[in-house]
Amino acid sequence: MTLFRLGQWTAEVWYCPRGYEIKAHSHPNEAIELVPLFGWAAFHRCPAEGILPETAVVTPRRWFRRHTVPMGWVHWFTVGKRLPLVFVNLARWREGVTPTSAANDFQPA
Repeated sequence: MTLFRLGQWTAEVWYCPRGYEIKAHSHPNEAIELVPLFGWAAFHRCPAEGILPETAVVTPRRWFRRHTVPMGWVHWFTVGKRLPLVFVNLARWREGVTPTSAANDFQPA
C-alpha cells in the first residue's frame, strides 16, 4: 500500500505472511530503506550476485531499525514461521524516473 509520493520519494507499507520468501532481486531505479514494524525475518543484501551477503535478523528488538539497500544491490528475505512481517519501504528514485512501486522496479537476480 502506497502511503505517499513526493518528488522522487515514495513510502509503501508491505505485509508478508508467515513463512513467506522474497527471492533474490534488485531495484535498478531506487535506493531503499526498509523499516520493519512487526514480525520476524532474515534479511540479506549484497552489492552483486555471487558476493557473500550481509545478513540481519529482524526480531522485536530490531523493529523500527533501518536496513539500507543501495540502488541496484541484490537483496532477499525469509519471514519467520511464527509471525507475519510488516515493513515500510521508503524509496528514493533515480532522477528522470517516474516513481511508482518497488513491485514495478523489480529485477530478479
